[in-house]
Amino acid sequence: MLKKFIGENKITFSFTIVLMIATTVILSSDLIWYKLLLVNGAIVVVFVVYCFLTTYLLSRSVKKGTKELVEKFPDEMNEYALEYEKNGFKWSVFRVIAPLFQKLESIIAEKKQTEMDMNRLNLSLEENLRMQKFILEVNNSIFNYENPMDFINFILENAVDFIPNATHGSVIKNIDGKSIEFIAAYGYKLSDLQKMQLTLEETYIYKMSDGEIAEPKICRDLRAFNSEHIQKEKFNAFTELKVDDVNTSMCSPIFVENELYGLLNIDSSINKGFEEDVIPIMKYLASQIGMAINNYLIHSETLHMSKYDSLTGAYSRNYFEEIVHLTVNRALRYQDEFVITVVDMNNLKKINDQYGHLVGDKAIRAMATSFKNDIRDSDIFARFGGDEFVMVFHNCDREEITNKMEFLLLEIQKNPVEVNNEKIILSFAHGSAFFPSDGKTIEELIKVADERMYKNKLEFKRKMND
Repeated sequence: MLKKFIGENKITFSFTIVLMIATTVILSSDLIWYKLLLVNGAIVVVFVVYCFLTTYLLSRSVKKGTKELVEKFPDEMNEYALEYEKNGFKWSVFRVIAPLFQKLESIIAEKKQTEMDMNRLNLSLEENLRMQKFILEVNNSIFNYENPMDFINFILENAVDFIPNATHGSVIKNIDGKSIEFIAAYGYKLSDLQKMQLTLEETYIYKMSDGEIAEPKICRDLRAFNSEHIQKEKFNAFTELKVDDVNTSMCSPIFVENELYGLLNIDSSINKGFEEDVIPIMKYLASQIGMAINNYLIHSETLHMSKYDSLTGAYSRNYFEEIVHLTVNRALRYQDEFVITVVDMNNLKKINDQYGHLVGDKAIRAMATSFKNDIRDSDIFARFGGDEFVMVFHNCDREEITNKMEFLLLEIQKNPVEVNNEKIILSFAHGSAFFPSDGKTIEELIKVADERMYKNKLEFKRKMND
């Protein structure tokens, strides 16, 4: 115990020994031996009292100072308490303070690191949630836009808002594999971009892909690239139009049916504004644009097929019946008048038998083209089936309809169908019904017009036989 006490208070003990020796040397000639012993004993008592007193006072200070630490780090401080209880009381409080604060410093550093890791994790989770929300919004919006250009503008606006450091965006359409055209822009003035007569080969994605455009690319110094690879006149135009403040650019190809439709560009005015981790987002956005365009093309084709006859380009019978009912309802409401005319080609069977059905189709197509060219845009023209057509004329009386049909007949006869150096002169029979005098429903009007057309056809055959 004494050895432990002396070992933990080496400096104080050493000073005490020196003091005792000095006292003995100085006072040895004046004091008798027992008085000298009492003086040295007093020095030892002072040494012991000093050690106990300093230890007590410092212990109280440490306990008071570490009260808050106990509350903040109960597990660690309990561990120390158990350790000290096991090892016994420490005479030198400094032996306690040094490792304690070293441990606390380590704990605080670990806590800070944990907080930083949690903050990064929270940011990562927030970013993932934000990305999921963004992707969900894009997925839900792809079918909300009938016009793909509206969806493209939606993508550009949200991409610039979502992608870190993005400031501008544009979409370029591939015209013929060589020339390109800006069709959408965000952060730019589209009309300014459209003045840039660029080619596909002048784009950085083409250069960086060696002409095989397949994956997104990042150009980290767009101004330097343009200066090196774009014609001087075009590069100067960028400066004049104030579209050269972009430093970093990302570009992703847009594919429709595995063909390069165009390019999606997201730009930043910040140096090295984009990193490789943004590329998956670009691929996703470009694929969504491609899907939207493809859906639009399919929808447009389907809609066109439902509205128009594939052989002649006239309205189909189904679509005619749909819109002509609106014409009847409008006429009933506003007391308008209109005329329905049924037209049937003459001698189609003879043409098919003599020249084949392909020539027959050519004759039908020629007659339909002539009608479309010579009627007004406000009139309705549809193929009713086979070689039979139907027309709706607004604001025409009987005399005007008669004159109109005679004109159409003369025009079609002026343009015969040529087959193997032979000219096939086309003609047709027709019949008209007037709303509301001949009927107030489509069915009634078609029936009357059909009957009058057959009478006209019989007259044509009688003339041919004569």
